[in-house]
Parts: sequence; C-alpha cells; structure tokens
Amino acid sequence: VVIRHRGAVRDENGALTADTSVEVGAFAVEPGGGAHRTGTARDGEDTTCTVYLPYDTDIADGDGLTVRGRRYSRITVKSWDFGGLSGVEVVCQRSQG
Repeated sequence: VVIRHRGAVRDENGALTADTSVEVGAFAVEPGGGAHRTGTARDGEDTTCTVYLPYDTDIADGDGLTVRGRRYSRITVKSWDFGGLSGVEVVCQRSQG
C-alpha cells in the first residue's frame, strides 16, 4: 500500500484546506541502492526506495509518501515517457548530508 500525504494549503479564496491522505496505485516499489551524491563528497541524499506510479497520479515534490508502512517526508517526483509508455518516478529519501 502506498499513501500520498498532502499538508494543508490555502485555496483560491485564502481559506486553509484540510490536509489529506490518499491511497495511490503503484506499479512497483524498488529498494534504494544507497547514496546519490552531488557536488562535493559530503553533499547528497540517501535514497531508501523508488516508487513507480501512473502518469496521471496527483503527486508533487512537497507531498509525503507512506510506502510499506514507512513514512517519507522528503520525496522527489520525476515524470518520464519512454516510447509511448509514461509514468511518474518518486524517489523517497530518509536522510541527507
């Protein structure tokens, strides 16, 4: 089970909306392969898992994700299209540094 969490936001009238948690249909969950480092050797993020979702899934970088009972507050969302097949790749991070 994969659940998307979105915090409260302001609507077009400025009113605060409630936070939401919605189950999303994942194609697959891939375990993380370790650390992805950018810049200097100490900068980077540790990837815990990657989730693959349908292209039209309502998800953004500021959302959280619960995957197999573990909640991730840091996610990176990437859309992809490969020969007519499309989807969303969500990289879940547990730490950075």
